[in-house]
Amino acid sequence: MKCNKRKLSEDQSHSDSRDVSSSSSSSSSSSSSSSSSSRPAGDETQHREQKKPRVHSMNGHEITTNGSGRLTELNGVGANGETQLGGVLWEGLPRDELVLLLLQTLQGLGLHDSVSVLEGESGIVLESPVVKRLHRGVLEGDWAVVREALDGLELCLEVWQACSFLVLEQKFVELMCADLLDEALTCLREELCPAVFDTHSSERLHRCCGLFLCEKTSEAAEGIQWSRSESRNALWQQIVALLPPHISVPPKRLARLLHQAWKFQESVCLLHDPENATAYYGLLEDHLCTQTSMPERCIATIEEQKDEVWFVTVSPSGRFGASCSKDKTVIVWENLAPNFPIVHRFHAHTEPASSLSFSHDDSKIASASNDKTVRVWAVTPVPSQPQQQANGQQGTKPATPLSQQQQKRGGAQILQDQEERREDGSRERDRDRERGKGRLLRTFCKHSDFVSSVAWLRDGKRLISSSFDKVIFLWDYTAPEPEHKWIFPARVQDVALTYEGARMCVVASDRTIKIIHIDSRRELFCLPEAEAVTSLCASRLSDTLLVSVSFQTPIIRLWDCNGRRVVARYKGHAQGRFVVRASFGGPGEAFVISGSEDCRVFIWHKVVGSLLAVLSGHAATVNAVVWPHMGRNGVSSFLFSASDDSTVRVWASEIPSWHGDRGCRGSTCGEGFEECVGVLENGRVEEQRGDEGGMEDVV
Repeated sequence: MKCNKRKLSEDQSHSDSRDVSSSSSSSSSSSSSSSSSSRPAGDETQHREQKKPRVHSMNGHEITTNGSGRLTELNGVGANGETQLGGVLWEGLPRDELVLLLLQTLQGLGLHDSVSVLEGESGIVLESPVVKRLHRGVLEGDWAVVREALDGLELCLEVWQACSFLVLEQKFVELMCADLLDEALTCLREELCPAVFDTHSSERLHRCCGLFLCEKTSEAAEGIQWSRSESRNALWQQIVALLPPHISVPPKRLARLLHQAWKFQESVCLLHDPENATAYYGLLEDHLCTQTSMPERCIATIEEQKDEVWFVTVSPSGRFGASCSKDKTVIVWENLAPNFPIVHRFHAHTEPASSLSFSHDDSKIASASNDKTVRVWAVTPVPSQPQQQANGQQGTKPATPLSQQQQKRGGAQILQDQEERREDGSRERDRDRERGKGRLLRTFCKHSDFVSSVAWLRDGKRLISSSFDKVIFLWDYTAPEPEHKWIFPARVQDVALTYEGARMCVVASDRTIKIIHIDSRRELFCLPEAEAVTSLCASRLSDTLLVSVSFQTPIIRLWDCNGRRVVARYKGHAQGRFVVRASFGGPGEAFVISGSEDCRVFIWHKVVGSLLAVLSGHAATVNAVVWPHMGRNGVSSFLFSASDDSTVRVWASEIPSWHGDRGCRGSTCGEGFEECVGVLENGRVEEQRGDEGGMEDVV
């Protein structure tokens, strides 16, 4: 850590400072802004080019001198005016910097008497005389004193420009809100305009000029979200954030360090569950989760498909789940335990369906198939039985005897009532068909080989599809032709969209992972892989990517797309002949999950890489898994696994309260885990076929 220090005299050279935020980044136009300041640009450049001799304190920290051998002033300057070097260590930490953090924390807690006592005992003060003058000038609105104090701190040019502009901006706004228009105009022309030094400050200047268009002071203050009572305190916090740490302690520094320690302890806690974690973390002991909430128990089995289930996914909100199968079907269910009612069953594909993707608003689902097509379906939830009864709707039930009241009304009246109900139901079905509920909306037939992947963009209108024909199409599902076509030198294995939705990650059979910007249509960079990549999974929360590699020893790599490096690896599963998909899972995507050819599901800790759980229960290869990071009604506690045994299993962390009434009708969950405590009972099913009419458009 750098030793705290501050300049004592005006002839000293500039001290090192931290990087400044974007509001004070550019110095290309510094000559124009420095011309109106009290510090000439030539002198500033000369100051910045001076060499800074270095001396080393006893603890190895570098301390800047002004060339005359005098040490610069510490942030914790002694109360008696004597320099404190900060070379004394306490438990391996710089004592003086620790005292400064305590002083700042006590002041933030409002314990001002304690601050005075600690300053007196330690001989270190939180703010030097120059910083105190600056602080007092900002709070009192004495802008001349503020400018003088800024010059006395001998800041580097970028920080000085940013602080000066913020001060002049505050001065101008206060004049405007006080209806002193002539003085405000003078300030704008003679001070604020020359102080502009980069693009960001230029934009802020234009917003300030727009205040003259407001008829009333209240409109001006509201237009820039300005508050007279809080603006000066906010200005001081902005200035402190810009000042180097050896001049002023960064805001809330101790709290930030403690939060960083918390985050680190969470990241290395193997059993950490953000969903069940309490809001309060104690500071008196290390963070440790003693109980796991891993979804280790199979609570339901979806047995609606007749052949291998190749893919499973969950909608962005967590409301729906869906799977596609080698039997050419796509089923959609609602994630409502215990029944997980089936919402739709689609049969339009003529070859096995291989990939699925929900639109961002859950209203549509796209399916890719070996029949070389991509189909888009409308998704609508089916009301539960209590809701149907409340709406006057009746499900499929056995015939019941007529009541006495119906017998009195006579057979003719009964027949008339039944006919009216049939007409009402027919009209309702027609309205549903017109709205496209649960219907095939469009079919895209431009690919010339198996379609390997499909994914919706965040706008809910566009989607991309990849194929073994070495082509990726960008579609607008309302348009007959694709928006764009990318051609690759090898067949495309898989495609994934990054979390912000602006880029797509493409893996081809030539063992390259290309990152492509969708709107600009250009390739940004490549991630090198030496082995064959079978599938990708992009995080929904960060710029990371899971890459499944089939090799002698199967491995899953976690790529940081920003740093373009592998940050973690996961091993233990089996993969050789088939495509086995991995994905991020759990609350906050704290885990990595994958299927396996040995019929099991593997769960690793994402940061540490430790294998946490292995779920047994399937009777064949587990092809795909999904464990939503969030959802409604606690749906994120469900993990779904799709297998070649024609089932989708639902896993949870504990046995639900309803399992005792239902009993176990499925197979056991296997090695060391509880029995499967329920088998999916069919809800209301709506079968949809492409040849039934509706709203199908074939492209």
